[in-house]
Amino acid sequence: AVLGDRARATAAAMTPRCWAPAAPLGGRGGAWLNLVVATLLLPRPVLPLSVADGGVRTTEVVGRQLIVDGQPIHLKGVNWNPVPKGGTHPKDLNFRGFVEVDSALMAGAGINVVRTYETIMDRDVLDCLWRHKIYVLNSVYINAKDPVDVVVEKVRALRDHPAMLMWVVGNE
Repeated sequence: AVLGDRARATAAAMTPRCWAPAAPLGGRGGAWLNLVVATLLLPRPVLPLSVADGGVRTTEVVGRQLIVDGQPIHLKGVNWNPVPKGGTHPKDLNFRGFVEVDSALMAGAGINVVRTYETIMDRDVLDCLWRHKIYVLNSVYINAKDPVDVVVEKVRALRDHPAMLMWVVGNE
């Protein structure tokens, strides 16, 4: 697909594979995974993502390496959806109530990035994650039932936070 004169995107679906915990890519039983390889080609490889510490954060992909602010980074992450035992998503989602303990545990395990299912709008939560050197892939548009305008509002509200690494649009 051509996205105006500024970018071009391609995607290719791979052969579906059966997923199961014992044999994640090809076992019997479990759910079917549709693997999709997506490529986004932009006129420049450097993308300003946020204003952090008074400057523009940049990301770049060189070969297969992600470069953040000129430094290579290896992402080790988890999906973080802090809901208490017995609770339901999204009603009982509680970023603030879990961030202190969870971020310490994640940092201790070598986690340096979290992906969310809902937008973290609370700057105190982002501050805590950043104190533990954890970047955020913040979901800003998961449900096509939401108006698209909410994306711009969320990005503008958080784009200057140093924990922000990427914005997630869509789910699966």
